[in-house]
Amino acid sequence: MEASFTQPTVRRRAPLSALTKLTIAALIGFAGVAVYAKTMVIGPLDLGTAILAAVLLLVAGVIAMGWRWAPLLGALMSILPIVGSLHLIIHDLTHPEAFSLFVTVLLVVATTLVGIVAGVSATVQNYRSRERRTPRIMFPALATFAALCLGAILVAAIPREASAGVDPAILAELAPLTTPDFRFEQTTLTAKVGETVALRFENPHIAPHSFDIDELNVHIPAAPGTQGLILFTPTTPGTYTYYCAVPGHRDLGMEGTLIVAP
Repeated sequence: MEASFTQPTVRRRAPLSALTKLTIAALIGFAGVAVYAKTMVIGPLDLGTAILAAVLLLVAGVIAMGWRWAPLLGALMSILPIVGSLHLIIHDLTHPEAFSLFVTVLLVVATTLVGIVAGVSATVQNYRSRERRTPRIMFPALATFAALCLGAILVAAIPREASAGVDPAILAELAPLTTPDFRFEQTTLTAKVGETVALRFENPHIAPHSFDIDELNVHIPAAPGTQGLILFTPTTPGTYTYYCAVPGHRDLGMEGTLIVAP
């Protein structure tokens, strides 16, 4: 009597769907844009950005393992970093004159939105369908979204007319207050009651900045790569804090002290 042997059935993991692959690509793109923004646009790469990029890549690897629930994790990872900095994003997207920063933030938002939509859609598809076909609308939607982003970038790149300002020759004679990055190069200023303070406000940075002293009602903006005039007359002696009112900049350390002597 011959013995019969049955081969054990091997359960193969289903291939990744197009939506799942798109979720992975969005996470990788998000990590790349975040690192680029920190190193090339904002400043040196810090530990927080490096950890964020590493976590995004790790989640992308988890999704690539093929678990049905994993794309939803990718959607969550796409939205969480954005929620905490939503006010900064809104400000940067509404100030296209800071072109480099505008483009970078736009790319961050674009990859985030793709990751959220693709992650949620892939998860729903993984649980509702075995075939996991590529949605017909996916490629037209991506093309339309890319065209909208490109159009926004082209519009932001249109040169804007400079507003009337102070004669550069006059500005050159004034003491400077410079913002080389997310800080004031001069962190202490002195003045006297009744004497006019006149400073050359230089902003060589890629982000917009401002000089604000609330108690003295001083609010001077400075667009990226421009210089302007800070002009005011203190009437009360004391110590005042000047700062940058652009959302998030004061949190990065953009403030200083004005000492007004009698």
